[in-house]
Amino acid sequence: MIFKGIDGVNMSYTITKFDHNQELPESTFVFDRSKHQNVEDCLETNQD
Repeated sequence: MIFKGIDGVNMSYTITKFDHNQELPESTFVFDRSKHQNVEDCLETNQD
């Protein structure tokens, strides 16, 4: 995979192993609002 950055820096990745359906604790993915104050949480705003 080649990732072309908007700053002109391109990175190349080679995936050698891909494990799917892994058990991960909820704490693995934590969104820190204090670091991203201008981001809208679509899960909270689209609950009707």
